[in-house]
Amino acid sequence: MADDYTHVWASGGALYACAPDRIAGRIEARGLGILDCGVLPISRIVLLVDCQRQPPERLPDPASEDVAGVRLTRLVLNVRPASATVTLRLAMDRL
Repeated sequence: MADDYTHVWASGGALYACAPDRIAGRIEARGLGILDCGVLPISRIVLLVDCQRQPPERLPDPASEDVAGVRLTRLVLNVRPASATVTLRLAMDRL
């Protein structure tokens, strides 16, 4: 969606985001530099993810947060294991 910073706004009870024109279509890949990438003009935000390097609770209570008046589910995710992307997909499938 965006690298470093993102424009976020609420509309019709949903939350949306887009990359600023200045950085749209670019990403900083550590060790490779600034690279061109595909552009997703607008994206709907449906999940907040707290990325951590330690394991989260095994069975946490459901969590959510209001952002610009829109309530979003919050997920604490250890980003180190290869299974992190699967966990993220499973969380999104539950929404």
